[in-house]
Amino acid sequence: MIDFGIARALEDARSGEEERITGTPGYMAPETVEGRESGAAADVFALGGLLVHALTGHGPFGDGHPSAVLYRIANLEPDLDGVPASLRGVVTACLEKDPSRRPNAAQVLQALGGPTAPAASSDVWLPPAAAARVDGVAHEYGNVVRSAGAGSTGGTVGRRLLIVGAASLALTMVGGLGVWAARDAGLLGSGSDAAAGEESGVPDREVCSPSEHLAPAYTEAANDEMTVPNQGDSGLFHTSFSHDGEVLAVAATGGVALWDWRNQEELALIEAEIASGFGHPVFSPDDCALAYASDDGAYVYSLESGEVTVLSEGYEVGAVAFTPDNARLVVGNGDYGVDSGVVEYDLGTGELATVYGDIGNTVTSVAVSPDGGYVAAQDILERTTVWDAATGESVATGEEIPGTDPSALSFADEETLVHTDAQGARAQSVVSDESVPFLTEELDEDLSLHQVAYSVAADRVYATFVPSDYDPEHAEMRIWEYSTGEELTSESGEGFLWEISAHPGGEVIIGVPSSGNGMWVVDPREMRIIDRF
Repeated sequence: MIDFGIARALEDARSGEEERITGTPGYMAPETVEGRESGAAADVFALGGLLVHALTGHGPFGDGHPSAVLYRIANLEPDLDGVPASLRGVVTACLEKDPSRRPNAAQVLQALGGPTAPAASSDVWLPPAAAARVDGVAHEYGNVVRSAGAGSTGGTVGRRLLIVGAASLALTMVGGLGVWAARDAGLLGSGSDAAAGEESGVPDREVCSPSEHLAPAYTEAANDEMTVPNQGDSGLFHTSFSHDGEVLAVAATGGVALWDWRNQEELALIEAEIASGFGHPVFSPDDCALAYASDDGAYVYSLESGEVTVLSEGYEVGAVAFTPDNARLVVGNGDYGVDSGVVEYDLGTGELATVYGDIGNTVTSVAVSPDGGYVAAQDILERTTVWDAATGESVATGEEIPGTDPSALSFADEETLVHTDAQGARAQSVVSDESVPFLTEELDEDLSLHQVAYSVAADRVYATFVPSDYDPEHAEMRIWEYSTGEELTSESGEGFLWEISAHPGGEVIIGVPSSGNGMWVVDPREMRIIDRF
């Protein structure tokens, strides 16, 4: 937001032998991003970005890694969602990619209603608290000017002058817009925000290809070989297939890698610091976004734009799930410091949309039915609860259901929930008492349930059981036929797998062998090894 001050610093830098490019990524003009000559038209572009931020609370090209923001500036249209119709034309003109098509400063001022007589003091048009703040800035600016001397722009004082000057210019600009702009922006209650056809920062797609529609910042960070991004001391990681089945997300403490598992190629790397044990990746139903639960919030990444949103920021999150319409994210809080265990956020606004009750505030798993009619959650106190998504009312509960891996709770269809049981798994109707248990015999006392994964397409349910010392050499994996509950473990299998992910089309399952080295691609029915990497 200080680019008007930096613009003067750019002129000074270019007077020497070495030319430098300086600016705030979200407000730099395309010609500046691309290293071409820039001038007053770049300032008009920055003005357009400043107006969008002032009117909507967000920049025209989103947030995220600087390289992703710069890519959007150079190649994508600005996000003007929230800019009122009365100002959309001038803002759009300021943000033209071609500098020759942007208006000059005088044309912008005319488009905004022409010059206005300056107010005698800020308290004429601002609330008392804001007026006091503006007067304080003006007083500080005067003191700095007097103490620095005319023409001094060096050192700390010079930098402060630039910042205060930029702030004063921003306030002057807002003052010039006056009540006319505030009213038309809807800030005084008489404006209208009925503009239609807002353009998003990325192309409007019904479905994305997670192997192609990727932000440059992510593809450039990818490794030549498929590597788990820094597993840390624990060596733990989590995996998940995209809904189109083409990409396998692999998450660890260093971030999330996206793999083309068929061609054994790493496509992208989302670099992030994820606490050990967290980060189970979840693709949105349209494969345009990826989310995971962390110890400091629920992270949602737009795979194509690189934009990052953090929900329940600052709190430990146990699990996340997208709604089928891609519009909301269900968040299971894992922190004792929050009032509710399960909440739902609007992904368009980031606002809290729904709060679900009747469950503890340390949630380990959440799921949404395929039609969006039901939301289910499992907490650390061995309880599972299902709500009607339309009313928020609880419709089913279960006791003595131990919390386990975040991927354990999921819907097989609109009315059937697959969840963990005391010693295995169970397919339970959420509208009746009908259920199918997936267990036929007692387990060794030292074994405990580690993970449950299922594939309706392959008609299989998989559960892994590990000893107290987590030694995979003494672990077990059980397999059942989903439709009947019949155990098939004795009829198939070439070894124990854990960290299992089931392909959405039932094509394969991918997991880690007991040795802990690499991954196996396995036939989901016969449990034959198809490939290794």
